[in-house]
Formats: sequence, structure tokens, C-alpha cells
Amino acid sequence: MAREYEVTLKEAKEGYYFNSGKSSDINRQICFAGIAIAWLFRSKEKGHIEFDVLLSTPIILFVVSLFLDILQYMYSSLAWDIFCNSKQKEGKTDDDKVTVNPSINHPSLTLFWLKHIVTISAYVILFIFLSDRLF
Repeated sequence: MAREYEVTLKEAKEGYYFNSGKSSDINRQICFAGIAIAWLFRSKEKGHIEFDVLLSTPIILFVVSLFLDILQYMYSSLAWDIFCNSKQKEGKTDDDKVTVNPSINHPSLTLFWLKHIVTISAYVILFIFLSDRLF
């Protein structure tokens, strides 16, 4: 049985930030890898490229996941920029303590989890396609 141990809240947050950032990096990379895998199984007929319906769905989902990824970072940077600017207009400096409503992160967290769910769904469909073709 694993033993409990103590960490500071700062250490816990650093672990969260590191792992969520790494997770986003990996998600982005496997989306591009998934698109590349799907591209390998395309069919070329009469001068144009076609994808099996079961293959086009994961491609669309990978693109959606990448779109959700950029939306997550765009929202987060905009929300925190607006927050910081409003506090500076109130006369706060970089060293002042300010109160933050946790709901500022809710859209980012929703987009974070949604992009991962979409990527996993795309890989499930891609696996079904590949298992039909390869096994």
C-alpha cells in the first residue's frame, strides 16, 4: 500500500502546471500523428484524394482537438490579461496580493478536458478503422 506524504501547496500547483502543460503538448503531438496515420490510408482516385468515412471522422476530430487547444490558450491568456489589467487600474502592483475568483479558470479547464476527450475518441475510431484493415 502506498504511503501518504506531504507537499506544500506551491509544490502541488507546480506539479499540476507541469503535468497539464505536458499533457497539452502530448495531445497536440498525437493529434498530428493521428492525422499522419490517417493520411497514409487515404485513397487516390482520378486525381483527387478520398478518405473512408470511418477514416475522415478521426481526422475531423483531431482538427477539432487542435482547435480546442488553441481556444483554451487564447481564452486563458485573454482572461488573465483582462484580470491583471483591471487590478493594475485599481492601483495594484506586481507584489500585491489580489483575490481571484476560481471561475476564471472554468472555461480553460472545460476546453482542456474536452480536447483530450475528443482526441481519445478520434484514436478509438482510428483503431477501429485500422483493426478492420490490418487484423
